[in-house]
Amino acid sequence: MTAGIHRLIGALGSLVLLSGCSAIVSCPPVSDAKPVFLLDHGRHTSLALTTDARTVVRYSYGDRRWYALGDTGLRSGFNALFRDTPAVLMRVELQAAPTLDAVVRAVGIEVERAYVLMAPTQRVDALAGKLESLYRTGAGDPDARFAPHPTPYTLGYNSNHAIADWLGELGCDVRGSRLTTDWRLAD
Repeated sequence: MTAGIHRLIGALGSLVLLSGCSAIVSCPPVSDAKPVFLLDHGRHTSLALTTDARTVVRYSYGDRRWYALGDTGLRSGFNALFRDTPAVLMRVELQAAPTLDAVVRAVGIEVERAYVLMAPTQRVDALAGKLESLYRTGAGDPDARFAPHPTPYTLGYNSNHAIADWLGELGCDVRGSRLTTDWRLAD
């Protein structure tokens, strides 16, 4: 291996060691609430918002080349981590009851860990409206899975950071590292 690759591997290893803390999520109890599903896919995270009794919409944020175009080569990965790169918002409507088991089954990709959070209905609806507007503004095709996202993707702002921001908009508190997908619910 070249010296550059050794340095890259060393830097990534250091980042993993430094980010060993979990992101701890706590949402205050509320009476008028909807379920929200935090889905850890191993390398990235997504959030599924309940829209009605039979529909849940899953949103995620990622690097356009890596996530949307499937370019998972070393160069694309390096650029995604260490440069500001174009980002996308992913949107998939799941025909599933708003239960943890039904949502995990409907996702269609691996879910390593999944959590259900209860968030204020008004905040869930507001976040869903905001993400839907962002998606509709950027998606040229109404059936597209991905739309451009205005915030560039980088190691310092990846899918976990976006999810933590969205959880904050729901009134939840997120403490600890947002670098990796190591999520935990507060006791």
